[in-house]
Amino acid sequence: MSTPEPTPEITPPEVTPESVPLVTPKPRVWTVFATFATTVVVMLVLAVAVILAALVIMGFEMESAMSSPLVLFGLMLGSFFATAGAALGGAWLSPTPWRQRLRLLVVPMSAPGLIIGTLGVLGIGMAVDALDGLGLVPASPTLEFIAVALNNLGPLSLAVATVAIGLLPGIAEELLFRGYIQTRLCARWGTKRGILYTSLLFGLIHFDLVQGTYAVIVGLFLGYMTERYGSILPAMIAHAINNSASGMLSGHLNGPLASGVGLAVAVGVTGASLLYLRERVNNGTAIS
Repeated sequence: MSTPEPTPEITPPEVTPESVPLVTPKPRVWTVFATFATTVVVMLVLAVAVILAALVIMGFEMESAMSSPLVLFGLMLGSFFATAGAALGGAWLSPTPWRQRLRLLVVPMSAPGLIIGTLGVLGIGMAVDALDGLGLVPASPTLEFIAVALNNLGPLSLAVATVAIGLLPGIAEELLFRGYIQTRLCARWGTKRGILYTSLLFGLIHFDLVQGTYAVIVGLFLGYMTERYGSILPAMIAHAINNSASGMLSGHLNGPLASGVGLAVAVGVTGASLLYLRERVNNGTAIS
């Protein structure tokens, strides 16, 4: 009778740190929504403070306060500090360096590309103006308030206010939305969903159905522009120029014919800008 051979001992393979697959945790998004909610609350508190100061300290009546350039500028400053402060504060608390976290990066930007991208944003505003001329867009209380306040200014003050209206929101809103919010949402949910949700939040913070809808459309364009360049600087420049120009160009498409032609031109300009960004600008990041 033969002796059975001993069963060889099975030694499990040695597990080294290099052989363990690295699982990259998905970035948190609750911080983004908490920052957005905080921004909304601070904006509302500052807006109430500005209006109360106009009524109590400066002695304005409510109707005159709602047409005062001083009140408009106070509201803009409050929005600027709330929005920019939230973006910079959130980026400072992030473990990522703050400029990288906000994508406040200098990237190659050709002059034609930047001009064409800016024209695309202006085209959206021109389309809204044309739709308003055709009677297809309801009145916006916010835009009417801005128009009345600007009409009460002299030429020099109007020029200063126009630049301020362009620069302050153009800087602060891009820092928060395309910089802080979109960067994180795209990293978590993909580029398309990140741009979409960021644009919806961008429209929501305008507290106006008409202006908010316009902001969503502009936000989609600026979000796409940011992803193509990999930086918020092009969108920031386009946003500031658009805001400054929209106040000067609004209301100039009078009559059905002019509005119809303006709408066609605006759609063509914005479409051409999107094609240019798609074909000529490539930061190495796929839009997926």
